[in-house]
Amino acid sequence: MEQRRKGFSGFVVRTYVLWFVIGVLIVGMASMWKLNDAVIREWDEARHGVNAYEMLREGEMVVSTWNDETDYWNLKPPLSYWLIMASYKLFGFSPFSMRFYSAVSYILTAIITALAVKRRHGEIPSLVLLLLFAANRLMLFTHMARRGDADALYVLLFTVAVLLTIRYTETKDPKPLYGACLAFAFAFLDKSWHSGCIPAVMFFILICGNGFRGLNLKRVLICLLAALGPVLIWAVVRYRRDGMIFFQQMIAYDLMNRSANAIEGHTGGFGYYLKMLLMDVSSLLLLLLAGSGCLATFVRHIKKPHRPSLWTMALLIWFLLPFGMFSLVRTKLYWYVFPGIIPLLIAAAVVIGRLFESKRFRIVAVGAVVCVLAICVQNFTYIYQGGGELAGGDVYGALACTSREGGYAGGICYVAEGDWRQHEVLLAELRGNLHCRNGGIDAFRTAANGDTPTFLLINANDLSAPELLAAHETIYENNGYILIQ
Repeated sequence: MEQRRKGFSGFVVRTYVLWFVIGVLIVGMASMWKLNDAVIREWDEARHGVNAYEMLREGEMVVSTWNDETDYWNLKPPLSYWLIMASYKLFGFSPFSMRFYSAVSYILTAIITALAVKRRHGEIPSLVLLLLFAANRLMLFTHMARRGDADALYVLLFTVAVLLTIRYTETKDPKPLYGACLAFAFAFLDKSWHSGCIPAVMFFILICGNGFRGLNLKRVLICLLAALGPVLIWAVVRYRRDGMIFFQQMIAYDLMNRSANAIEGHTGGFGYYLKMLLMDVSSLLLLLLAGSGCLATFVRHIKKPHRPSLWTMALLIWFLLPFGMFSLVRTKLYWYVFPGIIPLLIAAAVVIGRLFESKRFRIVAVGAVVCVLAICVQNFTYIYQGGGELAGGDVYGALACTSREGGYAGGICYVAEGDWRQHEVLLAELRGNLHCRNGGIDAFRTAANGDTPTFLLINANDLSAPELLAAHETIYENNGYILIQ
């Protein structure tokens, strides 16, 4: 699409590379600034961090463990663990290391989609898209860009698979399709059954673009090899370690039970994900912009009937299938449909770009960009304030005193009341290479007589056994926790 070469728009087009670099830096800042400080989430993020840490500590590449026992709760293949392990090796043991690969994945997703939009719609929509990535609160702060979960990498691989499929349907060169199938394989190794949405999207795009006409037996076999080969290699290696146990749990719990039942309290009706978008100001803006673009396209079609472009149909499929498929699943979680937000971002950026081209509606485009920038500022303010609290809160200080370089490293630690929470286990392992055990005060008293350094973490507001403080050395104390040896 030819952009106007006069005024501010023309200036932006002529200096596109500079603005693109600035846009990437803004997305990078939104993804990585103070990444080490954000609170560690209790569930998936902490679980991934512990799985990766224990695999690295034990030199294990296949079987993930939790508290030194095989983990049959987090039923994901190991790709995300491998990347966290690599970050631990590169940057040391910290929340930043755990989250680094997610932030990089989000930045790469922004870059790839921005370049794809530039090729189709011009420079201004491409730059607007980068700002929209920096503004999207859902994907920045919920289970993705700034978290150590598997979703940012999954969305990157989903995006790559879709864009390569579109490329294949346009050129009939099979290499992009092979790459799309390989992206699906890695997505499965990262996110397991969630990746099943990828071949569904690819299938309908191939139908819309007559992509099946370019396939012969050889190309189909190569596609199958790319899509299934890496998964089968992992499956065989895993099977040799613990038989069918892991796969049975993957199918029975992570696929069947999660689809048929609202597990762990994650309930919601068919409109759950629409409500999610309406409640988030950045996503609501996306809906309004993308919706106006769809309405304008529909009106043009009524006035002058024509077949929508493959790109338009692909964006619609890319949005509708993740939202539709996971609306039917009984377990509802925001991040299930994050791949479907990417086409919303693209559509919104294209609408703003077209408004910029119109003298009549340029003020609307300027207003939309101002709103996006305001949300970006709000996001950076939230990041600067630490998202409400530091990683781990009071328990962080208690466990941080057991430095990995000190004499306490490698010790055994118990909690006085209840069981270890997942973020506490992660902090204990990252800070002091501690082995966390349940069993309470009685287990601590029994183990304290051994040669291995043994600790007890006590809630300062619940001193059910005050004699422990007199009988044991206090290592650390703050307003929330006391650590004794």
